[in-house]
Amino acid sequence: MKHAAKIFFGAGAWPSIGIYWGFMLGLDLSMFWAALLAALYAVGYTMVAMGSDRVTKLDYGVALFWIAGLLFSASVPSFNQLYLLKYFSTFLYLSLFLMAYLPVVFGAEPFTIAFAKRTTPEMFWKTDLFTTINRIMTLVWAGLFLVAMLITLIPGVITQIIIPIILVTSVGIPFTRKFPDRYLEAKGMGGIMAAGKPTSTSIEAPVKAPEKSVQATSGSKDDERKKVAHDLGPVKNVHVVFGSPRNKKGFTFKSLDRFLDGIRAEGITPEIHFLNKYKIRPCTGCYTCWTKTPGVCIQKDDMTVLNEKLEGADLIVYAQPLYVFSVPGITKNFLDRRIPLLKPFLIENSDGSTRHPHRGKGTNSRRMLIFSVCGFPEVDHFDGLIKMFRLMSRSGQTPIIGEILRPSSESMRFGESIGGSYQRIMDALFDAGRQVITQGYVNRDTEQAVQQPLMPTVHGFRQMGNRFWNTWIRYEEEKKAGKELPQLEEYLQADMGMFFGGMASIYNPSKAGDFEGLFQFDITGDQAGKCYLEIKDQQCTFNEGEAANPDITIHTPWDVWLSIGKGEISGQDALMQGKYTVEGDLGLMLKMQEIFSS
Repeated sequence: MKHAAKIFFGAGAWPSIGIYWGFMLGLDLSMFWAALLAALYAVGYTMVAMGSDRVTKLDYGVALFWIAGLLFSASVPSFNQLYLLKYFSTFLYLSLFLMAYLPVVFGAEPFTIAFAKRTTPEMFWKTDLFTTINRIMTLVWAGLFLVAMLITLIPGVITQIIIPIILVTSVGIPFTRKFPDRYLEAKGMGGIMAAGKPTSTSIEAPVKAPEKSVQATSGSKDDERKKVAHDLGPVKNVHVVFGSPRNKKGFTFKSLDRFLDGIRAEGITPEIHFLNKYKIRPCTGCYTCWTKTPGVCIQKDDMTVLNEKLEGADLIVYAQPLYVFSVPGITKNFLDRRIPLLKPFLIENSDGSTRHPHRGKGTNSRRMLIFSVCGFPEVDHFDGLIKMFRLMSRSGQTPIIGEILRPSSESMRFGESIGGSYQRIMDALFDAGRQVITQGYVNRDTEQAVQQPLMPTVHGFRQMGNRFWNTWIRYEEEKKAGKELPQLEEYLQADMGMFFGGMASIYNPSKAGDFEGLFQFDITGDQAGKCYLEIKDQQCTFNEGEAANPDITIHTPWDVWLSIGKGEISGQDALMQGKYTVEGDLGLMLKMQEIFSS
């Protein structure tokens, strides 16, 4: 039944054309009756598709073609031959052109979106980038329909049937498959699409790591990984060695889970091994596993079970937070205890370096991926960790197919309130996961999209970070004093300083230009107090208290401004309704939304 439904909806309203010509030529029905039967099918299909949310504007176009043909045939019989026979293809392509072009002109949804939604996660449907790409593709298709229509004005089977079909299939279909990637590459966002499917929102230009960092900055890394994917074939199973002591509570797992969502979207279910749930004693360096009991460690713990689970893994993802510029202790213990899988002898590696041979086949994964997060905003803090894994890769002859590094991870707890940059990062993580399965490696452009700044400036990030720690320390002090408090997350979100400090952190100097000024806030209600934001020398600073000669003063209840900040109500509507008042330059109110954006 499902297979039949898939065929039915896949064919759309197009079988109506076969019905028309079949009844007219095969059964010798009149053009009117053949057109009536075709119209009944097209309209009937369109109504069923609407009820199943599978209808497209092309279905409307086909239905429009038949309805218009019947109306013309009934009202102007002399037009019958022209519409339904001599210029049949011309009017069909005209209907398709109108259904493609007019919605774009009048601001309605482009027709290609209906098809794109079938292969794109719902979270991306409302993004500007998704809409822009589909609007451009729709206009191109409208142009193809228009050209096809003009060609059909030339009499002959070749010009009225064959050439238009070749034009649409040889130009339109390849264009639809390749354009999203090409568009993103032109915007400096190449490589975040999977298998020609639009899966990403507006990821901004990638952030390049400092030259001193071990991060690769050229296309050569993609070429190397592409060769590995070709040589090893598709990734069929994924094992995650998860080395965060905080387990699922930390931001390593939150970021990792989004990456794994991309893998799951392609039909692969990763197996996660939480190291803090296993008993793994440290290596004693006794070399018993190399001499007295080859391949067997003296420690009797869970490491044997882990090694068995990982044997034959197609891909091992090493996921952990950054601890002192390297991996946490539980990850280091795990790595040290993999020594029994090697033999003690020294052999020459393919690059001339020295390494230990593997003890046997199936004792090491075919490839690995590195996943890490840290609290610092700069990517080069990961250099030591990445260097270690790259040496492991070289010695173990296990290629790295991706290095997913997310700086400023602790600030991800405020992601939803930060807005755009947070969502772009989460989308890039999802894209990276899909790429692991669809192409066998992660593009460097996607890795850099994951690394993009959460906040526009490092100054703003540091200011917000310090405010966060001070607030948390105050929270613990108040708890010790016996004060009844909500959970930490709720406490942080309700703190006026955190809120306005967050505003300062997403100040965007590129959008502010040469603007300098003082924004004073007079807050009443649960979080009564005064504070101001000072914009000077391309930086924004949060200050408590009252500014001298502010450019604008906003008098607002705390709950009103909090709702505006969360996007629950419109700032402009709230002002018009008198929910808050403003003194000073009202033009700055219009400037605020632009310069305080991530």
